[in-house]
Amino acid sequence: MIPPALSAMLWAPMERSILLLATALVAILYEAILLFTPLLAPYRFPIPYAVPIFDTPFALMAIGVAYLCLERHRLRQDAQSAVLGMTLWVAGLLAVAHIFAQPDYPGTPGVNAGVAPYFFFLSYFFVLTGLALAAHYGDHQLPLSDGARFKIVIGLLVLSAVIVIAVVQIRPILPSLVMPPGRMTPFACWVGGITNGLVGIWALWGGRTKFARRDPSGSQPLLFCAGFIWLIGLIGFLLHPYRYAISWYVAGVVRPIGVGLIFVGLLREQVWLYREARARLGDLEGLHRAGQALVMSLDPAHIVSTIAAKALEVSRADAAILLRLDADAGVLRAAAGAGQVSPDLVMGLEVAVGRGASGLAVAEGRPVWTSDLHDDPRVAVPDDVKQRMRREGLRSVLAVPLLIQSGEAFGALAVFYRSERAFADADVELLSAFGTQASVAIENARSFDHLALKAGHDAALQDFCL
Repeated sequence: MIPPALSAMLWAPMERSILLLATALVAILYEAILLFTPLLAPYRFPIPYAVPIFDTPFALMAIGVAYLCLERHRLRQDAQSAVLGMTLWVAGLLAVAHIFAQPDYPGTPGVNAGVAPYFFFLSYFFVLTGLALAAHYGDHQLPLSDGARFKIVIGLLVLSAVIVIAVVQIRPILPSLVMPPGRMTPFACWVGGITNGLVGIWALWGGRTKFARRDPSGSQPLLFCAGFIWLIGLIGFLLHPYRYAISWYVAGVVRPIGVGLIFVGLLREQVWLYREARARLGDLEGLHRAGQALVMSLDPAHIVSTIAAKALEVSRADAAILLRLDADAGVLRAAAGAGQVSPDLVMGLEVAVGRGASGLAVAEGRPVWTSDLHDDPRVAVPDDVKQRMRREGLRSVLAVPLLIQSGEAFGALAVFYRSERAFADADVELLSAFGTQASVAIENARSFDHLALKAGHDAALQDFCL
């Protein structure tokens, strides 16, 4: 079960909407100032070594996060980790090339001023492409061995070198990307804007569903925000494409910020996974304690009541009811209850096989659950049972069948919650595992009763013969 402390960390739809709205308002204000006012146009600040100041953190963070993504892929074998790792790796290397392609630094004499913009736009292209592929295909599996990942890294190094050589060779053939006084040409703005804009829109379009999705780790909204601010920074620079302008600095700053958001998303995911692991460990310990309690007695009546009580503990539910099957009548009758449920509900409670969560669990031999047992047509129950459940304040239910070794159904175990609850796979697996333990305990008690009865019969027969 997801603990309350973890549930409080989940990004609610309202919180995500507020985050998106605030970011969008700031972005619209920034773009509007650039487009409709000359407020920022006069300001140009030639800071010495500005490109290394901004691109070095971006390159280091991109390569570092790329490594983390590839390590994440080692565990998950998913497409999202692989594509983010590969594209961030190339983007980081292109940022290094962008630093060494600056024409006005002492360490790079003779470099043509038209080379660096290619690496600038290409670094944006690769990070946006990575987000787009992750948004559309990230949930797919992409199994890779350690050797394959190593070959991919080597291939990305070769690809980056090929890109650098291609830019140097192709630049003289294409129209210039820069013009005095340190301004991007219309050709550069249109080609860079259209190429990166289309990829950015593709990334945001695919990420919109993941942004709205209930993501326990909270990492997906941060990926969406990273793509959004990258696109806003690039658009701002294309609206005012001057070197050393405020829009130029913003376009440089948002790149490491975007990678930082991805890094934070990975950290949030690791925290969530750690909490999940701790929660699962607690579940296993509770399951172990419950199993020990079930073997302490062979009295069937005591075992039935113990099962209901321990189901409450294992599932952290508000109430639990064990129902026994009457195969001849085709109904399940409540045999024991525990938790916040009155004796009036347990006493005389009957559910037909195939009706309600418990009846369906027995009929189909599988767990059945619903977050709204009053209005869910899949688990419909008679009106009198529904009214009794409503009076008790029970809202959600998870039921598992109790099957003994012969395959015969003994009954069902149902746990109830007073609030609407979405059941995770771990919740279902945990109660199913306890149901298996309970079935074994019931089978042992029945076998003991049978042996005790047989021993008593044999003793009586022996006395009679004597």
